[in-house]
Amino acid sequence: MPFSISASRRLAGAGALVAVAALGVAPVPSASAASSSVCRAAVKASFPSSDPTALADNPRVKLRPVGDRRVSSLSVTVRRGKTRVATGTRRSALTRGGNPVSLRVTKRLRAGTYTVTTKAKVRGCKGTVTSTSRPRLKKPSLPVRAAVRGTSRQGSSTMVRMVLRPVADARPRNIRVRLKDSRDRTVATTTVSGTLRSATDVALTATGAVPGGRYEIEISGRASGTSGSTTQRVVLRSDAEVPASATPSRQRAVVDWKDGDHRGREIVGFVLPGIGHGELVCTPETQWVRVYPIDPRREVSMMNWTYRDWGGGNGKEIREALHTRFTGPDFSERFANFLPPEKTSTGEFIGLISDRGPYDSVGTGPYAPPISLNVRWKWDFSKAGQESCYAAIDLVAQTDDGQGPAVGSAQVVWRGDAAAAGRDVAVADVPGVGRLAVVCQAGVDGQRTAILGTPAGGTVIKRESTSDGSVPQAVGPIVVQLPNNGQVQVDVDGGARVLISSRWKINDPDPAQNSCAVAAQVVAAG
Repeated sequence: MPFSISASRRLAGAGALVAVAALGVAPVPSASAASSSVCRAAVKASFPSSDPTALADNPRVKLRPVGDRRVSSLSVTVRRGKTRVATGTRRSALTRGGNPVSLRVTKRLRAGTYTVTTKAKVRGCKGTVTSTSRPRLKKPSLPVRAAVRGTSRQGSSTMVRMVLRPVADARPRNIRVRLKDSRDRTVATTTVSGTLRSATDVALTATGAVPGGRYEIEISGRASGTSGSTTQRVVLRSDAEVPASATPSRQRAVVDWKDGDHRGREIVGFVLPGIGHGELVCTPETQWVRVYPIDPRREVSMMNWTYRDWGGGNGKEIREALHTRFTGPDFSERFANFLPPEKTSTGEFIGLISDRGPYDSVGTGPYAPPISLNVRWKWDFSKAGQESCYAAIDLVAQTDDGQGPAVGSAQVVWRGDAAAAGRDVAVADVPGVGRLAVVCQAGVDGQRTAILGTPAGGTVIKRESTSDGSVPQAVGPIVVQLPNNGQVQVDVDGGARVLISSRWKINDPDPAQNSCAVAAQVVAAG
């Protein structure tokens, strides 16, 4: 609100100015005396990249406060000419350095000069202050990005596995991929015929061994009627560093860099059988798990129990990231507790990624089996040039590749009380564990439980809101009441594990607004 002082304070201020003048010292202007030009220059905006493709892939603008005035309650509008192409907001005050603000892009980003208009509250300035910046974008690179899944030896050859994906709504075609070493020599190539419409798993086969080290992925093709290319730097691990289990049912992906050098090391990919694919990213600016569903018309949930310690505080909570018709082609869950991220952090995610079917369906399957994830990270961004980050994700999926212990799943999905009957029970029989039955009925008196038919005992861990607790059970069957917004983990004596994400609503005045979505995964010991 505008700065103002009472009449009594005006008189006191006048007396103070007279006293200062009597001492022969020039009076210091008050904060409210700031000129309009100083106020308008209080915020500087810039794009993190001059490449429209990079900006479309991670749409954001960097805001920097100029001077020592507090700047808060910001809204950002990006225009190309008179056309508005993106908007964003930030309520909290800007900090020193760059402050990334996510943008909602409504028009295609092209080469040219843009006008970024920032409206904010600036301490010492009247009303809402408008600042303007004019960054420029260059010719866009090819709208394709790659994430390395890993390498494996195939006899005398080496297979390098990658996930290729189009950026935003682009439809690139005639894709050719080259892997080049530090001497610019082509190590391996592959092509993707036709149009790249969604994330695609590809493999490049190199003759002989591919030593660990720095490489470049060069991708060429056509998009929007013109030829283009893009180049990414990556670091491939040596055979000794590659996890032994890299099948779709058991995956491990690791980001690991230090001494401030994250180029080519900051992103790794993984596949989500039946659901899509994902990326693990850790840089001083971005730390998250990012998921790209195969089908943009289906709801996908990633419900995590999160624990964070940022060297001055810690917290734990249930968090759910969702892919909906309003989230665009991907969704994510960040590791940082604050933005910009804290200087040091350690933490963990334990969660399930689950398919909930088409947005408007009442609960019609089939559904892709849920995939469990466990993410652990540790970073230190406190000293420039010495930053470091380690982040690892382990995934378990139910597939038919016959790798590892048996995995089973059960899912209940219904929307509206009228759709619950016949969809409120699901079972899974897992060799070596037993039968898991999930029940989620409509109505206040309905049953909402999970029953594991095993003679063994175990420990039941229930996680809701910001609390968790465990209860041991000597013998089976193990019966668990499902939380209406939370997670259950059952550690069965002998090594088997059950992980359940649960969200339900049964008391809405409009019965059509009630719903249930429960996903469970059972993994046998092994």
